[in-house]
Amino acid sequence: MDLQILTISTIQIITTERSICGYALSFNLKVINYNIQLLESEMIDGIITTVKKYKNKILKPYDFRLFLEQFPESLRFSFLRNVLLRIKDYYYTFEEMTRTIVKQIEILPIRSDDELILVVLNQLSSKSPEFWTYLTQHYLDSSLSKKQRKMKASNVPKFLAKYSQSNRVFIVFIDDVIGSGYQFIKYYKSDFELKYRKKSIEPNKKIKFYLVAGIGSEKSIDYISKNSLLKESHIRYSKIIRKDEKAFDPKNWDDIDQLNRVKEFLKKIHPKRWSGYTVSDQETGLEYLVVLKWNTPNNTIGCLYKNTKDWKSLFPRTKN
Repeated sequence: MDLQILTISTIQIITTERSICGYALSFNLKVINYNIQLLESEMIDGIITTVKKYKNKILKPYDFRLFLEQFPESLRFSFLRNVLLRIKDYYYTFEEMTRTIVKQIEILPIRSDDELILVVLNQLSSKSPEFWTYLTQHYLDSSLSKKQRKMKASNVPKFLAKYSQSNRVFIVFIDDVIGSGYQFIKYYKSDFELKYRKKSIEPNKKIKFYLVAGIGSEKSIDYISKNSLLKESHIRYSKIIRKDEKAFDPKNWDDIDQLNRVKEFLKKIHPKRWSGYTVSDQETGLEYLVVLKWNTPNNTIGCLYKNTKDWKSLFPRTKN
């Protein structure tokens, strides 16, 4: 009889302990979930203080939460903390991009008696008409002196063929964002260099070629300098995207397993654009986190800009 009571009492005690542990575990999980949700809200609020508007849309916390809900629950916080939170460092308005480009132009080694010709490649201007209109109105049409002017790329070879002044002339190509450099060289060749070569212009030390852009990659400097008249030292970016600034560089992740799971998930969503634009399927993209107020470059990771039937991006890219 005494043994039965002891057994029952023991069972009752164990059951009671399990119940208490269960309640404690449940309470702890609720506290953890609450803390994560609070941290997520703080992070999203932090992003919105900088990334306030995309195209004509004013961004709200709801937009970010809706976007994140497309991720598996186990990956949402990692993507928010390790990727999405960082875009505020790579977001540019019209004013900010114009300011970065103008700053690079102003620090070129130009003397007061030099001529400055600013050139926007024709096809590049057609791909971002809103920005180039803003840059033209707020700088190119209002801030240039008599020895500074803008010129169509197709007119530059004709100008240089007749150039006989004793002072130097700087031909400065302008772009906003450069990824691999492939697109810039494509348009540079068709809009300018092919016409320049046909003119058989004699080499002239007084003619200086420069490229100025708001953002560019280390890779593009090497590619452009090897495929153009531009020296490596004459390619000037206000912001150079380094390898360790890429979205999925392991240095930016404290949990490599989570990084690999995020990448595998994104590869299923955007097989060809998960890391940004690539020329071939064998390449990996530049993994930019760049978002421009008026559009998102295709070198930015695909989930941020590319819509599909199963995916709604946060910053959908306009195709020009």
